[in-house]
Amino acid sequence: DIVRRRINIIAVRTAAIIKDARTNTDSTAIKFTELGDSVVIGDSITITDVDGTQVDSAVIRIRKYYFAGDSLIFKGLGGANNDSILNTGIKSFIPGKGDSITMSGKASIDSYLLALDSLVFKHITTDPTDSNSKPSRTITIKIRDVTTGFADSIGLWSEFNRTILKVA
Repeated sequence: DIVRRRINIIAVRTAAIIKDARTNTDSTAIKFTELGDSVVIGDSITITDVDGTQVDSAVIRIRKYYFAGDSLIFKGLGGANNDSILNTGIKSFIPGKGDSITMSGKASIDSYLLALDSLVFKHITTDPTDSNSKPSRTITIKIRDVTTGFADSIGLWSEFNRTILKVA
């Protein structure tokens, strides 16, 4: 006699987790000074994923208090068409009014972290607070992970917010 058993395997997908490694984000808010140099906003980010090692895409957006003159920029573009962030193979695209950047390209978590380390905020007018009505900006970074064996279009998203405060 042969005994046969059917085993149902259930895949559990979890989204990659993106966090700010700074412990007190209020007291250590990133400060931008009027007419100053751009400030790095992509540092101290961590990405972890218990069931994968790659990210498919990311969207960075000025979610709160966007003001004309604000810019999100990656320093260190390279590659054959000068469109790869730090030669990671990750491409960037700035749609619409400039309040967001889309990153695309299947790459390792480390490559996305390297690219995000070069993300900066800049404002070019002499009144970045819009007469004190917009004293800060909230930046949202949203990532989509890639889990082996699943189609990219089924990716899961994770996001967090970071505040930049203006200093006179």
